[in-house]
Amino acid sequence: MSKALIDTSPRGFSHGVKSGNLFFMAGQTGADTDQPPDVSVIEHQTRRVFERMAIVLAEVGATLDNLVTMTVFITDVRYGEEFVKVRAKILGKDFPASALITVSSLTPPRGVIEIQAIAVLDD
Repeated sequence: MSKALIDTSPRGFSHGVKSGNLFFMAGQTGADTDQPPDVSVIEHQTRRVFERMAIVLAEVGATLDNLVTMTVFITDVRYGEEFVKVRAKILGKDFPASALITVSSLTPPRGVIEIQAIAVLDD
């Protein structure tokens, strides 16, 4: 089995591992930019997470359409409904299988959402 690490970080953090036609993406967060005043924290960070995921997927020739499963971590169960709405705006009705898990905290501390995912790459 061969595997290739995908590194898009200046810190040397592996954003994912490609093995065959599968890509295993490390958790992506959305707390790395300032939140606009007219957008909720969960909407802002969710949009940013998907932007970052798209950047990482592009490194292996894929898009968000290649996602087959994702695990979503949120710090407050009350964010769940809004996350689902924002996800639908971004991915449409063709979204991957997923799990939504509430956790007590994320890194960085001001982060409210993190998503890790698996994508199937085109042949």
